Amino acid sequence: MPATFGSLMRAVARAVEFLRSSKHKIVLIIAVMLVTLAVSTVISTLLSRTYDLNIPSMGTIYTIGVEATGGDIQTDGESNYLDWGSTYTGTTANRSFHLRSVSNVEAALQLDATNWMFKDSNGKAVDGPDSKFMNLSWNYNGTALDLNETIEVTLSLSISHSPYFRNYLIINDVKTFSFTIVIQTYKYGS
Repeated sequence: MPATFGSLMRAVARAVEFLRSSKHKIVLIIAVMLVTLAVSTVISTLLSRTYDLNIPSMGTIYTIGVEATGGDIQTDGESNYLDWGSTYTGTTANRSFHLRSVSNVEAALQLDATNWMFKDSNGKAVDGPDSKFMNLSWNYNGTALDLNETIEVTLSLSISHSPYFRNYLIINDVKTFSFTIVIQTYKYGS
């Protein structure tokens, strides 16, 4: 046992000597670790504030040759609209409702999204970017509708996650946006 105790004491003595001779290196290593931790915390905080930008939005629906009812359709007495809720960059939101043909002829449907309007935290309109950063699509397959025929459709609103679009939202303090949805009939086969 004395040999083991002596070996242990020598090892402790070497460790103490190493710490004394390497004191500056150890302080430098600890300082670098603390600075790295601080910088990564700041960067993480900044990124977390801009990654999931949410933007409440509304889409007013105008129809020609069809009526939009039920599902996620809401009305304010004058017009129908879809409340997309808070949308996030890089995501897609879906809303469903019914369309009933009121056209006198067999008709197909066309979807357009227009009048994109972005507003800042003061409610003022800001010049919007190209609409390529917002995409409205649907699951309608192009089949003809007869008079009074009703189908269910789902509209999908996709919001770009591009750095350019996210920077636009941040720099312009965009807090909400709206747009017009136009669904109209055209003579089937034309």
